[in-house]
Order: sequence, then structure tokens, then C-alpha cells
Amino acid sequence: MTGVTTTTTAGGSFRRGLLVGLLGQVAVAALASLGLFLAARLGGEGGATAGALIFLPVLVVLSLAGLVIDVILVLIPSVRARIGSAGGLFAGWLAGAAGIAAALALLFRLA
Repeated sequence: MTGVTTTTTAGGSFRRGLLVGLLGQVAVAALASLGLFLAARLGGEGGATAGALIFLPVLVVLSLAGLVIDVILVLIPSVRARIGSAGGLFAGWLAGAAGIAAALALLFRLA
């Protein structure tokens, strides 16, 4: 009887961590955008104004909370083995944050 073992390469682990970090940032942006949409839709003009005023601070806080969650996940060895490398996770978080910042800058420039 032969046993088949699978190993992941360092590149595969980095890519998996990068994807997890990027997906975390996409989720943060989606949650903040959904909150802004609901505030504008359900709150009338006052809700839209309040939603617009707190959108960026909420986006930053949620993003930093995502980073803290990523750091905690990296500190747990059994979870780190499944999500990929710590460097990939941080690089994904950073790339996602840069993408969100670029999208917001483009949106503000066009508006």
C-alpha cells in the first residue's frame, strides 16, 4: 500500500495567502458599500448624508479589523497551514487596501 502525500510549494502557499488577503479586503469594501447604500436607501436625505460622512472612517476601521483578524489567524499554526503564508496574507491585504484607495481616488476624481 502506497501513501500519497501532498505538499504545497512556497509559491502556492504565498498565492493562497494573497488570495485570502485580497478577498478579505473585497469583503470589507462590500460591507461598507452595502452600509452606505442601505443608509441612503432607508434613511432618506439625512441617512444618505450620515452614511456619506461615516463611510471612510468605517471603511478604515473595518480594514484594520481585517488586518488584526489576519494577524490572529497567522499566529494559529493549524489555520496558517490552510490559509497560506503570512507574507502572502499581508501582501494580499496591502494590495486590496491599495486597490480600494485607488478606486476611491478615481471615484472622487470623476465625481
